[in-house]
Amino acid sequence: MASNLNFPDYFGYNWDAAYDCLLDWAASCDDATDVYFSISEGVQVVEEDLLIFTQLLQDVCEFQSEHQKTVRFFIVSVTTAP
Repeated sequence: MASNLNFPDYFGYNWDAAYDCLLDWAASCDDATDVYFSISEGVQVVEEDLLIFTQLLQDVCEFQSEHQKTVRFFIVSVTTAP
């Protein structure tokens, strides 16, 4: 997420810092923005972290809505063909 959204160098790599950087990022977005995140096959996903991550994304969507902007996040699973 930090590299996809070009978080600043001082990003602290924790959920609170991610929240702050996401809101800063959102404030600089156009009126409508789509963001795609991919999860590669075989990557272990920690359910608790995924729930926190999706809540952060929801918070950003609500923030944007309050400012008459739209942001949509897509989380896709990438699998390789057999």
